[in-house]
Amino acid sequence: MNLTRALLAPACAVLAAGALTVPAHADTAVACSVPDLVQAINDANTGGGDTLILSPGCTYNLVDPDPNDPENGLPVISSPITLVGNGATIVRDSGAGEDFRILKVDANGDLGLENLTIRGGRPNFAEGGAGVLVELGGDLSAETTIFDDNDVVNSSSEDGGGISNYGTATVTTSLFTGNTARHGGAIDSDGALTVTTSRLTGNHGVTEAGGINNDSSTGAIDINNSRISNNTSNSDGGALDFDSGTITIGGSTITNNTVNRPSSGFAGGIYNNGNLTVTGSSISGNTINSPSGGFPDGGGIENNDTLTIRNSRVSDNTINAQGATSSLGGGIANFGAPLTIDGTALSGNKINDTGSQAGGLYNSGGTVTLIASRISNNVSDAPPGGVFTTTAFSAVGSAITNNIPTNCTGSPVIPTGCVG
Repeated sequence: MNLTRALLAPACAVLAAGALTVPAHADTAVACSVPDLVQAINDANTGGGDTLILSPGCTYNLVDPDPNDPENGLPVISSPITLVGNGATIVRDSGAGEDFRILKVDANGDLGLENLTIRGGRPNFAEGGAGVLVELGGDLSAETTIFDDNDVVNSSSEDGGGISNYGTATVTTSLFTGNTARHGGAIDSDGALTVTTSRLTGNHGVTEAGGINNDSSTGAIDINNSRISNNTSNSDGGALDFDSGTITIGGSTITNNTVNRPSSGFAGGIYNNGNLTVTGSSISGNTINSPSGGFPDGGGIENNDTLTIRNSRVSDNTINAQGATSSLGGGIANFGAPLTIDGTALSGNKINDTGSQAGGLYNSGGTVTLIASRISNNVSDAPPGGVFTTTAFSAVGSAITNNIPTNCTGSPVIPTGCVG
């Protein structure tokens, strides 16, 4: 089934069945007209909120920004408003003479999006959020929503292409594709973010995180049963970049993401400088391309803070860096941080660079706990191919085997239990 149709089908079925429940006082049908949509949002704001039922399949084509706040295509959401899309699209017209995002939620706003496409937002000012900007104190709930081809074009802005969140955002059964921003091509969140059963694919972070970016110590991100794939970044975190905050990833797939940087690209999959826990997930097939020297590391993950990986797989990640000064950690590169690997396979990772080390795990100064795990079939040019560590740890109930050219020989410290 087509991905877009698959994402939209549940909501369409609910609508077709007449199962949508809205309060009797909050049910306004909106004709297929931008002026009618603008008027309905203004009325809802002044009236204390509303549920707006958009015209089925309509394209609300925004040619001009909102006159009261020209950074946005539609009036600022300042009350509880739900837009039930019925498969409608809200899009900034490609020929619009001015740059603007689609929607903004202020500190008093609570915006719900259902069965709707948000497309073509293009802010060109300090605040990003080309699709939706959620201010501190604001709330966003996006269900069965597509964020498509939204682009933050101001190079000084650091906020997400699809969503920039400083408040609370909940994303369910939604798709982010073709979005671009300096940080967080799909989503930049310095607030509370939950992403469930969603797909983030083909987004681009000009500097960091093709998928999701967080820079705030108070940021809390929870990613569940989602797929983050084929995103790109020009520096750090092909998929995810967490510079701070508390993050959990469960039952998810982070795959085929890429960092393209001439030198010193970091973390083809996940860059972590926060408190990150990964459970029951796969980080696989991610790549760093750094062809002009430097110090690329962490084909799958680069970790600089607290990282726990349980019952997961870190596999088939690659660093392509011929001519680099050094290339480290095809699977995981850990720098001075506590790292727990529990019930996890670290396998098939590779560094293509003369002088590279640790196709599997590179650890410099960190505290490593390895439990019931397997580090195998990883490849680097120089030994060790499996594990390089400057601090001692034990392979408790674990196996470090079949790595090329060695398992641990060549490491400054040999983990207890590692042979060859």
